[in-house]
Amino acid sequence: MDQRSSSAILGIMQRIAVVDGDLAPEEENLLQSLSDRYSLQPQTSLPADPIPQGSDPAATIGSLAAMVAPEHRSLLMKAAFMVAGITRGKREDAYICPGEEAALAELSQALELSSEAVTAAREEALEELSHQPSLWQILYGCFGTHSPLPLFH
Repeated sequence: MDQRSSSAILGIMQRIAVVDGDLAPEEENLLQSLSDRYSLQPQTSLPADPIPQGSDPAATIGSLAAMVAPEHRSLLMKAAFMVAGITRGKREDAYICPGEEAALAELSQALELSSEAVTAAREEALEELSHQPSLWQILYGCFGTHSPLPLFH
């Protein structure tokens, strides 16, 4: 994958992850996993934090989407659905919050994907998400190998 598409896809996924105002451990883990799987690298000229504090993360999705080569657009849509759907907030019935849904709609428009391609990307994402680790599995992976908690009598 070319560097321009790679950094744009990574930037979009990061923005989708924080649209709800929070970067959950599941999102962070998924971002790392997808970055590793698809060898996504940020541009070295970008600052370490590509999302300026206080800005709307969805605001630059359209401009970043224009940087993605056409052959990678379906992959981007699927990855964006995965990032949006990996967590849900307290008392939310839907896996994708309204802000993320709006960002995904903006992304699909910017990518000029057909409704069939968007639906296919969503279904593929849901299938892959069913195999992703839960928050408990992530936490256990980080802390489970440390010494056990002391037992109190």
